[in-house]
Amino acid sequence: TTGMVDFAVWLPCFNIITVTPSQPKKELNCTSLTATQTATDDKKHTITYHFVATATEKYNPITGYLFDFGDKSTKNVATSATTASTDHTYTQTNADQTITSTVKVNGTVGGPDCTKQFKIPAIPKQPASIACVSLTATPAEGSTNKYVFTAMANPVNTTVTSYTFTFGDGSSETVATNTDTHTYGDGVSDTASVVINSPIGSTAVIPACQASIKTPTPPSQLTNTGAGDVLGIFAAATAAGAIFHRFVLRRKLAV
Repeated sequence: TTGMVDFAVWLPCFNIITVTPSQPKKELNCTSLTATQTATDDKKHTITYHFVATATEKYNPITGYLFDFGDKSTKNVATSATTASTDHTYTQTNADQTITSTVKVNGTVGGPDCTKQFKIPAIPKQPASIACVSLTATPAEGSTNKYVFTAMANPVNTTVTSYTFTFGDGSSETVATNTDTHTYGDGVSDTASVVINSPIGSTAVIPACQASIKTPTPPSQLTNTGAGDVLGIFAAATAAGAIFHRFVLRRKLAV
């Protein structure tokens, strides 16, 4: 069984006896494959595993280990040792993944592979939330009293259903889009705000989602500005002066 000649027989008849030693049976077996989670990256959504493979050989030197990680990636570890290890990083998805990894031990004669099956968990789902990020108020082109409002929202695992704009002058409006317009009167100084509505509730009014509104006050004007009105005012003033002059003159004559 060792492949060596253990004895020889010599006979006096001088017949030649040929001894052919039997060839040793070459064996190569993968005995185990383990996969241990060693690291996670919540920002990149990755999980790293450490793989260890072991094997036995008989008259069949090991030349290396070919790891198949089950996600269309492989790695060959060149070694003659009866154990080999390596690391591999998997990318998480929105669903659990069942991974079947294998390792093939290489030698003069191959042997059966080792298989390891495990599960890569899905990306953890964040709780649903809704937040208002900002509100801007910009005078409309060509107008000093009409404003254009734009709101920004941050929905997480939910959707925005509507935006409620409160304009600060006692009026408000709920619209489906994140923009709206409103026209103010002269000399207004108000504060507008927005609330964002979703299936899980509405946002609170925060400073970032408020906007100051100011409209100009027109200059004071005379109620009558026509030329005839000016002449009338002048004539009235002249008549009043004449009456006052006569009154003073009479008092002097009486004295």
